Amino acid sequence: MQLLDEWKSFQVERDLPPFTLDAADAWWGEVLRKKRSSGDLVYPQVNKIVQILLILPYNQAPVERIFSLVTKIDTKFRHSLKETTLASLIRCKVNLFTN
Repeated sequence: MQLLDEWKSFQVERDLPPFTLDAADAWWGEVLRKKRSSGDLVYPQVNKIVQILLILPYNQAPVERIFSLVTKIDTKFRHSLKETTLASLIRCKVNLFTN
C-alpha cells in the first residue's frame, strides 16, 4: 500500500523539473533523489520501481539484430561450424558494426 500512496503523492507533486523525453533518465534521477528535511527519500518505493523499469530495453532491436546475424552466418553451407567458431564469427561481425 505504501507504493500506491507514494505514486498518488508523486502524481500531484508540483515541485518537479520540466520533463523532456530526450533526457528522461536524468529527469527521473533528479526527481527520485529528492529528500525530505529528515534526509529520507521522498519516494523510496517509486524509486525502486523506476530503477527497474529504466534498465529494461525499450525495444528488441539488439536481440533481433543478433538473430539476423546468426542466420546470415550459419547458412546451410556452414551448418557444421562448431559453436565456438560461430560465436567468434558473431563477435567479429558485431564489433565491425559497433566500431
